[in-house]
Amino acid sequence: MGIMLAMLFISMLTLAFKIQPVRSEPGTIYIKADGSIDPPTANITTTDNVTYTFTYNNYGSIVIERDNITVDGAGYVLRGTMSETGIALTGRSNVTIKNMKVEEFRNGIVLESANTNILTGNMIYGWEGSIQLSSSSNNIIYGNGITAGLGWEGGPGITISGSNNLIYKNSISGSTGIILGGSNNNVIGNSILGGWGHGIQLGGNHNNITGNYAVSGHGDFRAIHAGGGNNIITGNTFGWSTSCVGIRVCGGSNDISSNILNRVELYPGTSNNRIYHNNIAGVFWDEFEPPPGANSWDDSYPSGGNYWSGYAGVDLYSGPYQNESGSDGIGDTPRLIDPNNRDNYPFMSPYYEFDIAVTDVSPSRTKVSQGQSLPINVTVENQGRSTSSVTFDLTLKATYTYIPQARPFLLLASAAQGWNYSIPGPTMTAIMSDTVQLTLKAVDTLHHLFYVDCNGNAFPDAGEPQSPNFFNETIPFSFTPSSSGNFTYYCAYHQSTMYGPFTVDPQPQWSGQIASQNVTLLHSEEKNVTLIWNTNGFALGNYTISASAIPVLGELDTTDNTCVDGMVAVMYETKPVGGISIPINKLELIAPYIGLTILLAVAVISVGYVKKRKRDFK
Repeated sequence: MGIMLAMLFISMLTLAFKIQPVRSEPGTIYIKADGSIDPPTANITTTDNVTYTFTYNNYGSIVIERDNITVDGAGYVLRGTMSETGIALTGRSNVTIKNMKVEEFRNGIVLESANTNILTGNMIYGWEGSIQLSSSSNNIIYGNGITAGLGWEGGPGITISGSNNLIYKNSISGSTGIILGGSNNNVIGNSILGGWGHGIQLGGNHNNITGNYAVSGHGDFRAIHAGGGNNIITGNTFGWSTSCVGIRVCGGSNDISSNILNRVELYPGTSNNRIYHNNIAGVFWDEFEPPPGANSWDDSYPSGGNYWSGYAGVDLYSGPYQNESGSDGIGDTPRLIDPNNRDNYPFMSPYYEFDIAVTDVSPSRTKVSQGQSLPINVTVENQGRSTSSVTFDLTLKATYTYIPQARPFLLLASAAQGWNYSIPGPTMTAIMSDTVQLTLKAVDTLHHLFYVDCNGNAFPDAGEPQSPNFFNETIPFSFTPSSSGNFTYYCAYHQSTMYGPFTVDPQPQWSGQIASQNVTLLHSEEKNVTLIWNTNGFALGNYTISASAIPVLGELDTTDNTCVDGMVAVMYETKPVGGISIPINKLELIAPYIGLTILLAVAVISVGYVKKRKRDFK
């Protein structure tokens, strides 16, 4: 009884001292101007009043009243009740919010008159809007997952009113993806979905929209609704392979170039826009409305106009008037749009401003000794139409392919003493697709039959590896494991004593980068680049080699950025021994014999020398 009470007391102490994360009470958390945290029970800690780190999930809003700090969510959640703002920064500067999940708020993060702040690496959800910048400038929103309500009653992923903000490489979705006002903002490299509205609703001036993928999930809206003026819209994919209009142009004096567009819609009276070097599925406007004003649809000759998927012209001539002999990739007749608009120099094939192609991968050898370096030659080409040079990262990747091995085992069968005179018998291991080569020898005067019990019923079923019956003899038996796992092998006649473990591992798999290099190509340049693969530490086997050019900003055709070619076998390093190349891993096996041979040779020479000396003294 005393022992039981003691054990109960100890268990109660254990529970009492076991530390659990504390669930913060719902409410507003303040990071005060003096650096303190209110309430102090919030799951946030700081040691220097500069970096504030979540220690667990927090519930309720956060109001930041201090500048020049970092709030690190450390992967934890800030959760609301769908009625408040998640994080508020009013009049703040140089605040970084990172690595946080902000969810179930009316508005996720709101910056008001806040400048030079950074939001990065967060997952943000606000039903009426995930991120709002009001009269805020010089902020960076980078690498976030941003989601708002996608239905008609939902809000935008990001709303921006301000200037010189950078929206870079985010995944954004909302009823409207981005509402962009203000000026001189940069929206670059984002993936954008407008669930019920536009992908991007552009209303400001002098903004840069580059390298984005945007669609609207509703056929009545546009991937980008381009109001405002003097905006640069280049290198984007808008609405391709969807039912939504790629771009609706409402403003004037915009530069729209090098995009992939699923239709262009021109608003009545729209004029003075430059629309060139795009790949366009079609152009239209409401036939009951006045037609658009005059816009420029080409960049003169020889720079050219746009590629039109429905253009039916031919290319027999060249020159500014398309009356000179020889084709030039430009249609001989203009692409008429309306009386005020026409593309004088339509392209015959898709236009890509920047297009890097990897055309060949050639390892210098198909076999390499483990640990040695292997030069691999890669051919890259600048196939873009831009006359500018391009700089990009070229990477090599190796994908491992396992080479099945022969796995020899000797099993001595003894009904009384087990396989190899042990109970259980020795552990056998193999890898799927290996060939298990058994030498089965009966060492008693009884019948034996080897089998592997794959399904665990201790019975030799059809389809399981089974040897022939053997009696007072030695026989070979081979099989190839078709599945991985831990099994048991038996003698069918003496299962209580003749059994042992058999482990089959899955084939090893590996794929990863093995080399990289920064490459610059001039206009139309083809270059051979040699990268070095150091095979030290790589498993023996076959590797498929591929090379990839990391897409440059605005590159729309990436189908030719990767080339897969060449198989390289990484083998044991060999050393010449007596004129024969012997794998290093085998030298340890034959080294004693080599040493014995040398000793014998020395002994023979010594005996001969002694006999000769004796004859000389006689």
